[in-house]
Amino acid sequence: MVPTRHAPSVLDLTEAGAEALARLVRRVARGIHDAFDVVGLNIFQNNGIASGQTVPHYHVHVMPRYPGEQPHELFGRRAVLVPFAERYRLAVMIADNMPRAG
Repeated sequence: MVPTRHAPSVLDLTEAGAEALARLVRRVARGIHDAFDVVGLNIFQNNGIASGQTVPHYHVHVMPRYPGEQPHELFGRRAVLVPFAERYRLAVMIADNMPRAG
């Protein structure tokens, strides 16, 4: 289940919504981990402008980590515009590796 109720931050989630999101984040993390054979994952989110939140709705970042990366450097990567077809292909790989809900 993907929650559809808008919530600007974690403080605005319902308890049921927070629980559903935690389960979904775990499934997505497993999908990323298994699809790309990563050595670790950072999972985080920001609440409020002062924390770095730039999009005014609750969302979670699941960042794959690869050998040789420094654990304390979360944002050292350079953003690259990836064509839609490639993003779609990667999303399918993740979805194919996600455990079933339940």
